[in-house]
Amino acid sequence: MLCKGMPGSLRPVPKTLILVLVLLCQCLGAQAFSQEPTKTSQEVQALVERAARMDVTRPPRETLAYLDSIQDDLAEATPQQLTQLLLVSARSHVLMTEYDTALEILEDLLAGDLVAEQQLRALELAANVALHIDRFEEGFDYLNRAMILQEGVDDPALKSGVYGLATYWHSQLGDQRKGLDYAQRTMELARASGDIRELCVAFEKLGQAEEMMGLHEQALKSYQSALEACEEAQDPVFTGVLHVLMGRLLSRLGRHDDSEPWFQQGIELTAASGFEDGVTDAMTTYAELLLMLERYDEANALLQEVLERTSSGGRPQNRADAHHMLAQISHHAEDYRGAWDHIVEYLRDREREFDVKRTKVIAFQEVQFDLHSREQEIKLLREQARVSNLQETTRRQQRLFQLIALGMAALILTLLLAILLRTLRERRHFRHMSAHDGLTGMLNHSHFIDATKEQVRDAAVRGRNLVLLLADIDHFKQFNDQHGHQAGDEVLRKAASRFKEILSQYGTVGRVGGEEFAACLPGLDTDRATMLAGEVRDALRTCRLSDIEDTVTMSFGIARLRPSDQFESLRARADAALYQAKHDGRDRLVVADSPA
Repeated sequence: MLCKGMPGSLRPVPKTLILVLVLLCQCLGAQAFSQEPTKTSQEVQALVERAARMDVTRPPRETLAYLDSIQDDLAEATPQQLTQLLLVSARSHVLMTEYDTALEILEDLLAGDLVAEQQLRALELAANVALHIDRFEEGFDYLNRAMILQEGVDDPALKSGVYGLATYWHSQLGDQRKGLDYAQRTMELARASGDIRELCVAFEKLGQAEEMMGLHEQALKSYQSALEACEEAQDPVFTGVLHVLMGRLLSRLGRHDDSEPWFQQGIELTAASGFEDGVTDAMTTYAELLLMLERYDEANALLQEVLERTSSGGRPQNRADAHHMLAQISHHAEDYRGAWDHIVEYLRDREREFDVKRTKVIAFQEVQFDLHSREQEIKLLREQARVSNLQETTRRQQRLFQLIALGMAALILTLLLAILLRTLRERRHFRHMSAHDGLTGMLNHSHFIDATKEQVRDAAVRGRNLVLLLADIDHFKQFNDQHGHQAGDEVLRKAASRFKEILSQYGTVGRVGGEEFAACLPGLDTDRATMLAGEVRDALRTCRLSDIEDTVTMSFGIARLRPSDQFESLRARADAALYQAKHDGRDRLVVADSPA
């Protein structure tokens, strides 16, 4: 009797459900001849409630194993209880990326006679699965039916789930405003339900809608609230997903150091929860951050694992994105053949998807034609008209595929152009690095000397003033020995910062030695240069280092260009003035050839 009462038993049943029904009938038949007492209705309800809790808090494989273990105890189960267990089973298969199995279970349930609440849950789950695997026509049909049905359901938790799904897809398809409106409605329903897990999901959907609207700070708060609710609800799937979302949002905000631990924990948590697509989502998003940080080896290892995990299922988009990023990594390693191979795989995945869809449509129409071709002449004519329409559809699809091919070619050209532009930027970067000191950002010794020589020649030809200023940090070696190299580097950076801030607007500045700086100041006389050097000294006296009370001082030597000077003689006089400043007690300024 229970087997007859299963939902959808009057229609062709998928193989997975045939197995479930056969096992259930077997267990009931065995119990009819067994002396063991059957479970009471209260005990069966306790089993169903435990399965529902495990659906949220335990990995899917563990949940399915539990469902198998209680089959012998379901003799007194009602159709509603059996439906609830099948809904739990369907969700577990979804989390394990067994989407076809999940849809078979849900389609069979929806073909049966369900109470409104269970029908709404089945429609929501079926919509989620169908949309997830790009069966959009079915998915949006299920979602539309769910939106209509929820108006007659009183349970705010179930209504919240439907609005949450509508939130996500409206945001994804470009209607962010409506997505945000639905997200706020989802929050109202979740709060009305009093269910902490519904709040977990509602905050997550609200955060995603806010992030799509560019409301990043609000989204960050929503994700944090969602994480607190999900941890309280002991939902490992959403807890893991929220770690990944936090990492993604922090990365978009430029907080890369903060985002990385969230990605790492997100990968670990989604893997532990058994949510396979969540794992590859997390790995792919984390790899984007690693690629941006130029940590190519780590990104490569993650992306190779994404390819391995998606080799027999999962999100096609993750696999395509992995090939796209691996192409960039190969290009950076100057493995242009590898980069090309990954781009080809990326395009091949897209082309294969279009070919499969076209083949399925044509095969279905051909079968329909063959079934009706032997009927009356009027039906044959109708089928011929259908074939004609199919041919026209095929021609349109071929034109579409040609456009897609052109688009792919444009994409490849764009990618190559992007690679070329990146290479040019890198060359400019390397040229900049070769001319500048890595610690202070100032011109290094050789480039400062070259630039100064040119300015000295120009000033000599034009008969213009020019001053060369040399400066040296006092007692730097002792400071370095006493406080360590990190403190010494901080001194150099801050001294360079003050030096550049005051002098760079008047000429060329550079770091010409370990703790020695220089400035070539065309158009200035020694009085003006002395005044500027005094400003640098004053700025250094107010400069404070973290946890160190010592004051940083500098000694200065200044020399003005003479008509007979070459660069070497000018530098020698400035250097002699600097030496004199050091000799006279440091923290002072000496002008070359000035009266004592």
